[in-house]
Amino acid sequence: MRRTFPGTPILGLTATATSRVILDVQKILDIQGCLVLKASFNRPNLFYEVHPKPSSSAECVDELEKLIKSQFPGQSGILYTMSIKDTEELAKELRKRDLKVAPYHAQLTAEARSNIHRKWVQNIYQIVVATIAFGMGIDKPDVRFVIHHCISKSMENFYQESGRSGRDSRPAKCIVYWRFADFARQSTMVFTEQTGLENLYGLISYCLDSSRCRRNIIAEHFDERWETSDCNRMCDHCKTPREVKHLNLAAYGEQLLLILTKAVSKDQRLTGQKLIDAWLGKGAKDARVEGAIAKDLSRERAEIIVAFLIIDSFLKEDFHFTPYNTISYILPGPKAEAGLSPSSMQIGGRRKDLSYKSTSSTISVKESQSTLSKHSFNSSVKLKNNETFVTTDNDKNVVKLSSSENAIQKPSGKRKRENNGQHSDKPQKKMKAVDVNSGSISDSKDYDSTVVAHMSSSNGAIHYEAREPKKRNRIITVEDSSDESDI
Repeated sequence: MRRTFPGTPILGLTATATSRVILDVQKILDIQGCLVLKASFNRPNLFYEVHPKPSSSAECVDELEKLIKSQFPGQSGILYTMSIKDTEELAKELRKRDLKVAPYHAQLTAEARSNIHRKWVQNIYQIVVATIAFGMGIDKPDVRFVIHHCISKSMENFYQESGRSGRDSRPAKCIVYWRFADFARQSTMVFTEQTGLENLYGLISYCLDSSRCRRNIIAEHFDERWETSDCNRMCDHCKTPREVKHLNLAAYGEQLLLILTKAVSKDQRLTGQKLIDAWLGKGAKDARVEGAIAKDLSRERAEIIVAFLIIDSFLKEDFHFTPYNTISYILPGPKAEAGLSPSSMQIGGRRKDLSYKSTSSTISVKESQSTLSKHSFNSSVKLKNNETFVTTDNDKNVVKLSSSENAIQKPSGKRKRENNGQHSDKPQKKMKAVDVNSGSISDSKDYDSTVVAHMSSSNGAIHYEAREPKKRNRIITVEDSSDESDI
């Protein structure tokens, strides 16, 4: 095209592309010297999280019902599935639970698809349960959640699909349900593509990671540089980090190789599920190996380890066609064949307690008030004089915080006591909290009349949460650069 029309300007547009894809497009179009304009992939209002997917369909539907009704009552959303069958069955089950949903897939007529889309935009349907056919041209601003009932086939697909939420810039959630069975289903569908497995494994790494910021993983995939602080606690790992330990997989890898070696000696092949069965001492007895049974592992943990070893190239998938489908078998991978040990793996434990105790000074907080942390805003802010900041709390309420010269005065009534028990006449800052949705303004409150919880400290700044008396639903987050006596 460039040779035929050397003087014609060429404009290429895409929503999502890695640096490698951009270079390929430039080469194909013969426009290597072109100007490239690239926006950030960071969507600060989207909250990313990964959930373990229940093993049975009934349990999965129950969990989805509970999640949607508790977190997104009456709010618009998309629920992505892998196949047309999954779409129809899941929509049917959710309708039984009094949710207004409709299935959407490529086998529906154009008229039916258009009708479903229109009713969803008009909020007649709360949720569209869809395959990836529900994509191009979808631009509903108030989508509050996108749930992947099954993993996408690549990070690019996941980013595009989850990015259909929160286009009104208000908080929205992007949730992935992960389990090993879906790994195998998806890999058999993409392995014929040139980079199909590589792209899928990138998304599996995102699901398996126990500690890294979800946004950091996305940024790294798209060759962007983000600081973890840019996340602003808008992913599950940053909001409530896990206690992480490094797990040496060498012994587990040897056990799995013994099982695979025995299978090969008997001219047998093992799928991922059968390999895990044998490793846990279940399934066919002739597939088990004495001394290669992981008695200390749950099935969920075993599935995570096998998936990690595939991503790590210690194991590999081997695909075989049948008249009915494609099957993924597991074999020793390049690392195992080269006699190398697998990489160590980070295993996530329980979520950490984020409460913080200062070494220089502390604030007394009653145990019953420790629950304040779950009500905090998604971001903290330092309010200077005559400064206003608009933010949202975890219940999606838009709240404006303001501070002014006039709000600094000597406290009336009880005065704050210093550490030595004497009263202090130090001026106390006051704050007004304005609910932008209702326009109501709460009275200014002295900080010494609020419940204050000391939460965390970084770079010399101390973060606090304050609750107005008798108003449990009004929680503010305050950041102060000095100690608590100067609030």
